[in-house]
Amino acid sequence: MSLLFEASLPLISESTNSFFPAAGTRICVRIAESEKTKRDFFSSLGFTRWKDFSYMERDLKDEVVSYPLPEGLSMSRLKPRKEPEIINYLRAEQSCFPDSPLEYKYLHYFFNRPYWKKEGVILAALDAKSSIAGSVMIYPDRLNNEYCFTEEIFVVEKWRGKRLARALVSNALDYLRKAGKRKALLSVTSDRLAAKRIYEDAGFTTTYSKEVLTVEI
Repeated sequence: MSLLFEASLPLISESTNSFFPAAGTRICVRIAESEKTKRDFFSSLGFTRWKDFSYMERDLKDEVVSYPLPEGLSMSRLKPRKEPEIINYLRAEQSCFPDSPLEYKYLHYFFNRPYWKKEGVILAALDAKSSIAGSVMIYPDRLNNEYCFTEEIFVVEKWRGKRLARALVSNALDYLRKAGKRKALLSVTSDRLAAKRIYEDAGFTTTYSKEVLTVEI
């Protein structure tokens, strides 16, 4: 493990040179409670606890409580393919997650994955100028097509406090129910308490958690 870690460091540094400064300053590992040997190994290398990830799921046979969109917004389905479309989405996403923004290279790669091309979609709330006020990304689990992720849920600052996040989640769940899916999945970090409350109110429950250890690079 030590040899593999040492060999990976130059590759990590090289691959993150063009990343946002906040996205390229640390290495993160997610460790389950049962992985004591793995935790001890990374702790010995100077990794320290950062936060936890809660993995949540929601049975789609249960009814979905509907929340209306704030006035001035309309729901649209996006499937970004070309550079301007991807950049438009990234600008909104990066403004909401400045400490861990998505990168264009990664998103371009993700949008070309077979499972995204087949059933992936972004449900976005758009304002009168077609700017993204908030969105949720939906795509199937690679191992079970009846399970779908509802991830990258965000609301831009101007539209916060208007229950838009609840409307996005309810729209996503309703979309999946109508598509005949069985479960909705998502993950949320322990520092996003308000977001976790919204997901719990929408019927999501935590199935397991992983601790995140980090070290600066």
